[in-house]
Amino acid sequence: MTGFSSSICGYPEAAVFRYDGDGFHEWPPFQEIPYYANNYIGTVFEFQGYTYMSGSYRDPLSSGFCNLMRHNGSTWEYVPGWGSGSGAIKDVVIHNDVLYIVGAFREPGTPGNGLAAFDGQNWLDFGTGLELAIAPGYTSVLTLQWFHDDLFVGGQFTTAGGIPANGLAKWNGTQWCSLPGFDQEPGPNPQSVPGMAVWRDSLYIVGAFTELEGQPFNRVAQWIGGDAVSGCSTPISVPEFNGQQEPLSVWNSTESTWTIQLPYEDLWSVSVFDATGNEIRSEQVTGKQGNVDLPDLAHGIYIVRATDHQGVPFTAKIAVQ
Repeated sequence: MTGFSSSICGYPEAAVFRYDGDGFHEWPPFQEIPYYANNYIGTVFEFQGYTYMSGSYRDPLSSGFCNLMRHNGSTWEYVPGWGSGSGAIKDVVIHNDVLYIVGAFREPGTPGNGLAAFDGQNWLDFGTGLELAIAPGYTSVLTLQWFHDDLFVGGQFTTAGGIPANGLAKWNGTQWCSLPGFDQEPGPNPQSVPGMAVWRDSLYIVGAFTELEGQPFNRVAQWIGGDAVSGCSTPISVPEFNGQQEPLSVWNSTESTWTIQLPYEDLWSVSVFDATGNEIRSEQVTGKQGNVDLPDLAHGIYIVRATDHQGVPFTAKIAVQ
């Protein structure tokens, strides 16, 4: 549970509490954030063995404020390449082991205009991204959703990749495309699409619209247009995400021991995290294979992260049943 700081269940005030199925509990990493009455936490999520936290809160490593950091199980650290922008993060999605973030952030303070993607090492900015032409500083991308291998984004913007897109657009992997009913320059009254959902293989949107293509709509619409678009931008050069060439292989060699097959010979730092992001084991491994003793583990999901001497990470997810 996240938001502004408050107290529940008798715990000291905090902006993050975790729930284990039986009750709410303190989340120790938040206690490392310096106190500020207006600390706000948006989303806490796992990605490649780290626990990420968005919001607007005091920087635990220096003066000032942060809108995105990650916890490695021991301490907070900056997200590589994210920058120092202060725009709000509105939504996050993990798709094919890539993290997609939307919000009110802008270049050059962050690696994208309203939308950026991160593979754990590199950022993608999607060309010029999303813009509110009449007031660029107020551009805000509020929601995103993958649907039929296309990335749909909604919010308060009027162009996507330089083409007209009034609050809704999609990215097809190489270019931005506008959609019927959302493809006109809005003048002084841009419409906003703050929410999307996929249900039973259909995409639904909600927003400030009351008419689409001359037909009345009461702020909720279902997309039935298939691959139809009104127009697309020129293709944008998109670098290949490096990703993990060889993921970790992890198995139980005994009831209490995990064997980890590593991608290549090196000096490795191996850490195991539980589903809340707490580090429960950390060891150094030399070579291509090592063992980690983990007796009496509770049932659940665990993340194994191995980092070579240059800091290149590899991860695996393990279910203990």
